[in-house]
Amino acid sequence: MSMALPVIVTNYSGPTAYANENNSYLIPVSHSLDNLSYSIPILSELKLLLRQVIYDSSYDGRYIAQKKGLLARFMMMKLSPSYVVNKMIDRLRYHASIRGWNYE
Repeated sequence: MSMALPVIVTNYSGPTAYANENNSYLIPVSHSLDNLSYSIPILSELKLLLRQVIYDSSYDGRYIAQKKGLLARFMMMKLSPSYVVNKMIDRLRYHASIRGWNYE
């Protein structure tokens, strides 16, 4: 995203803090999680998104992919390293707590 390129990410957890329909291609996920609490992307939707990025990168697609890449770049410029680290810490604490781990 910081390179102003279109990205495809899961529409779940960490990426939702900065990725949205305007600056990314979001992969829908199933309603269940795997045994490590990771989202399970819907692969058929990923295939469609890959095709969509190719189309959106063309004249016929109005270069939407490049526009999304630029919006992604602007979003990344707003995120400081401390902001990202604090988001990661919050997420790790959440996952530790649902497993009953003491992280203090």
